[in-house]
Amino acid sequence: MVIISAAVCTKTGKILVARQFTNVNKLTLEEYIRNFPKSISANQQHTFVENDFIRYVYLPLETMYVVLVTNKNSNIIEDLETIKLVHKVIVDICSQGISEANIQKNAFEILLGIDDVIAFGVRENITLSQVQAALAMDSSDEKLHMMVLKARINEAKEAAKKAQREMRENKKNPGYKPANAISSESSDSFVKKSEAEIIVNVEKKVSSEKDTKGPVNHAPKKGLQIVKKKDSKAPQAFKKEEAKEILQEEEGTSAKKLEYNPLQAAVLVEFEEKLVCTVQRDGDLSGFEVKGDLFITVRDPTKGNCAIYLEPENNKAIQLKPNPQLNRQFWTEKQAIAPKELKDNFAIGSKINCLKYRYASTNTADLPFNFTYWFNEGSITCELEFNSGQKRFTELSNVSVYFNYPSTESPEVKNLENSDYENNSANALFNWTTTKLSADHPNSNIEIAFSSKVTPEDLFPFAVDFKLPYNYMRVNVKGVAALSDNSSVSFEFVPSLAVERYEIQ
Repeated sequence: MVIISAAVCTKTGKILVARQFTNVNKLTLEEYIRNFPKSISANQQHTFVENDFIRYVYLPLETMYVVLVTNKNSNIIEDLETIKLVHKVIVDICSQGISEANIQKNAFEILLGIDDVIAFGVRENITLSQVQAALAMDSSDEKLHMMVLKARINEAKEAAKKAQREMRENKKNPGYKPANAISSESSDSFVKKSEAEIIVNVEKKVSSEKDTKGPVNHAPKKGLQIVKKKDSKAPQAFKKEEAKEILQEEEGTSAKKLEYNPLQAAVLVEFEEKLVCTVQRDGDLSGFEVKGDLFITVRDPTKGNCAIYLEPENNKAIQLKPNPQLNRQFWTEKQAIAPKELKDNFAIGSKINCLKYRYASTNTADLPFNFTYWFNEGSITCELEFNSGQKRFTELSNVSVYFNYPSTESPEVKNLENSDYENNSANALFNWTTTKLSADHPNSNIEIAFSSKVTPEDLFPFAVDFKLPYNYMRVNVKGVAALSDNSSVSFEFVPSLAVERYEIQ
């Protein structure tokens, strides 16, 4: 139950980048990928296809495909989550545009990103931001070395400036005369007779600590010699702990400036919702709750002093509660998020929770779909019907319904419509997945046969899971503007809804 390979290929089956996680040779992998586009039909609605031996889980990537080659026993739900994350990683790496040239140009980074997502053919518990941090390969040791080097360079510059000032002051002194030594006969081979060798001897001051270690050679040396009094802050006494302290102070500013990608929007606005729902098997609704949080992340260090102007829907049952650390007057008058003190900046790179809301209901009209089941002599038929009476959920994709069955049973699927399934016999877990549920595709059903000993109590409760790229509550971002001059600031709005707990009891 592992991923055989993760690859990016063209629509003709040409491999651009591929990472293998099992012992598969090049010819076999090329044959797999070459046959993959041929397996996709014109009206394909699934995000996977399979043959007698393997399964392809894929997502389109402009004129290409991101594809996972897995065996047929692999967990399709987990594979779908994996390929979504791989897709996001590739899009993030190829920020200048998705093309064959950019894929091949960034092949090394893409392979590193895939390795961060998948290890030994199994998905790692990791997020996109963690992958980005890993690919940045930020090194504290390197920063420490550069700081020590910078300190030494600054020390040398200061010493040179001080020596220049001393020389200028000495020249102004009437009694100052440079020590000249005319070249002797023994130095004729090195210095021409018409030239004079200027030797400036500066007596080197040696600390008492060095005197204890051994004798010091006070013989005069040729050439310009610049000696500076020993400073307690000299590079030799620059402790590693002091450098680390400076590093920690500067990480909040300089490091974050380096992390900002100018190709990204300056401000990220995320509206995350969690759905909690409990439905009885006869259709009664025990509880329906949607909890929402709005987050902002200021990426650009120069755009911290800004305001985010929102346009929430006018619904008395749904009221946004702003964070008390924000400017309340700005929110009340303009429905905008701004720092508590308008002259201050938002924290750069931090995900700030700005708004919250909660909506609760016991009205079945709020449900995204209706669930119905029929049970007859060990055979259960389940149906999902899209609730066309509500206007919040427009389309549902990959709605998974899970339930456990007695470990002694061997379920057999008799009928299947607009859906797919996976039976994990090792854990006695059945997963029924509806590909698409909307007004155009309102129904999905499955018929599963068990032995006559099975009762509904052996199967219920059912668990439901799905994710949406939009929100239950309608919120638009009108714009982001700098508070200093009201100039426009680029922003990115990412809405999402995920199931926290959805049970059919």
